[in-house]
Amino acid sequence: MNDKPLVGISACLLGDKVRYDGGDKLDPDIRDVLGKQVEFIGICPEQESGMGVPREAMRLVNVDGNVRLMTQQTAKDMTQQMQTWMQKNLAELSGLPAVAVHASGILLVTSRVLHAWGLSHSPGRTFGRFYGTAGTWLVIIGLSLYVMYAVTDVSRFQGSG
Repeated sequence: MNDKPLVGISACLLGDKVRYDGGDKLDPDIRDVLGKQVEFIGICPEQESGMGVPREAMRLVNVDGNVRLMTQQTAKDMTQQMQTWMQKNLAELSGLPAVAVHASGILLVTSRVLHAWGLSHSPGRTFGRFYGTAGTWLVIIGLSLYVMYAVTDVSRFQGSG
């Protein structure tokens, strides 16, 4: 059984040839030094979302107030393809059970709708504003605690005495 903490990292930093130009950005210090303390999960969202290797270089661009992932030469918008991959994979990579992801999402959406409903009906205190805000904070705090205590093995970072 491996008791090292899991750490997601760009696969190219581990030496995988997944960059847009077919190369890598191997960092021996990360792989060899830090790798003794953690177990890496190499991730290349571009490749895993089906963009392939090699591929056109991309950058984030502000388009009418929205951040979009655009190819540099042809200005093709790759945002939706990347968002689809993220929605399918990030919760799984975090180790959070699917039921918890869905329950948190339902609570968050319901809370935001309650808050908006409360704001639209009265400028003062309302049931919707109170419970919408409380539900939102409950999701934020609950998921933060999950990340801090369930995913990270805190004892690995404490001295032995």
